[in-house]
Amino acid sequence: MQELKLETIDKIKAGQLAPDFSTLKPIIHPEGVINGTMNLDPEKCTGCGLCIQNCPFKCWEMGEDKHARMKKSYVCFSCFNCIIACPKGAIS
Repeated sequence: MQELKLETIDKIKAGQLAPDFSTLKPIIHPEGVINGTMNLDPEKCTGCGLCIQNCPFKCWEMGEDKHARMKKSYVCFSCFNCIIACPKGAIS
């Protein structure tokens, strides 16, 4: 059991396991929380897709240029999961 827990934690840290929030209804932001728009540096982005996989609000998509891009900045909750998941530091 302990080994399974450690394996799951390792997968989460590696960005290989993320919950699917696509069925959630739109969220009303708490007072004082501002929607965010993350910026992507295309020179650093390798197109790995970890930002897309780790965004609980499905704000990201893969562009035709094989770089991630925000498709729904209006639902970004500034959780910073994409920033944490990016191995190249391409998102700010």
